[in-house]
Amino acid sequence: SNMTIWRLLFVASFSLADGYQYILLNKALGCTGDIHCWNYDDPSTMTAESMINITARFDSCNSTTRRLGLSTQISVLDPNTPKWTEFLLKMLNTSQETKTPIGITLDAFEFWTSRADLWNHWNQSLPGYNASNVLNVEAEGWNFATDAFRISWRAWGSQFRVAPHPNLASLQVRDAYAKALQPALRIVAQWYSQLSIDDQYLLAYVKPVWEVWIGTNYYNYPNSSDYVNLDPTGDPKMGIKAAVQAGYAAVCTQLKRCSGTPPSVEELDAIVSNYLGWAGSLARNVGLPANKVMGHAGANFPELPVSENKVNYNSAFGGLNNATLPGWSFYKHAYNPALAANLSAALDELPGTLWGASEWYYKGGNEGTAREQWYQAFDNTLRYRNNGLVDVFNWEMLQTNSDAMQALKQVLSED
Repeated sequence: SNMTIWRLLFVASFSLADGYQYILLNKALGCTGDIHCWNYDDPSTMTAESMINITARFDSCNSTTRRLGLSTQISVLDPNTPKWTEFLLKMLNTSQETKTPIGITLDAFEFWTSRADLWNHWNQSLPGYNASNVLNVEAEGWNFATDAFRISWRAWGSQFRVAPHPNLASLQVRDAYAKALQPALRIVAQWYSQLSIDDQYLLAYVKPVWEVWIGTNYYNYPNSSDYVNLDPTGDPKMGIKAAVQAGYAAVCTQLKRCSGTPPSVEELDAIVSNYLGWAGSLARNVGLPANKVMGHAGANFPELPVSENKVNYNSAFGGLNNATLPGWSFYKHAYNPALAANLSAALDELPGTLWGASEWYYKGGNEGTAREQWYQAFDNTLRYRNNGLVDVFNWEMLQTNSDAMQALKQVLSED
């Protein structure tokens, strides 16, 4: 069974990577208003000062087992490849120069607007049109000719339109993703291979994925194709609670079930697990070591509002795969991952393996003063099972919260 395969592959079961637990502060995409913002299309923003400006605030913290570092994401399908490649190289070199550990997310899933050649299956007058692209996008039913999405929405901060939800099992989609991911992963692997053993801690992790789950970062309202040619200001505003089920395309492609009941949680988990394993193997195949390749799934712990349409979403089991350390996003459950549904059961499948809070921000749930609540959230996460990572999303928000900053200093002074 799959479970047995995971156990065999992780039989060496990593204790802490390099013996360290990483707390990373994520520098936001689209950051504005701060002279130290990073923009991967502008390599000049990657400076030693932009790293030291953050890390110096924690210089007095003396944990021997916990390391503070910085993280960010690069969208590898961004057509400005020379610019973001230069940014990535500069990030690696600046990490080495300033001795700042880094986490790098190389993402193909979240942003593929530039790839109309893969998703435009309906509009002959726009670039990229190909009727067969219908198999590269998700759908709200089994009749892809009518049910395939032409648009999707995302709510990061506020709702905005995105290109249609990709079919994670489409070989054409994966081929395009791989062509963009592989050169970037090679750059990181090459840099890592020249580090002295004493400096290998500078690579906290590489994530070849970013919060992968189905029907969430791309959600769809009923009859969503009706909105494609309309002004976005008239879009529905109900949010994900009003979304329809997605996953039909991937279930048909990968699991060969193309009719009947809607995709189940177990089927959605099988799709995400397979995708994470595929992306993770790209990282492993260029020579990155197993304990440096972190996964990142979304799971409804719950993290989402109650669905009005009884939509199924991924569980913690979707994060398990045969090539990455398992990682998930925690917002509603950042206060205490021990209470996240199915997380413990999922981790039981990989005894002793490192896991990551690959995206994390405390949103309430603990008791005491604000500082005590933040401390408890960090502590509950770092001490749960074999945690190796807490990646705080985002630094720009955290730095304005003095209670959170004080709690973090305390956590970074403990082992």
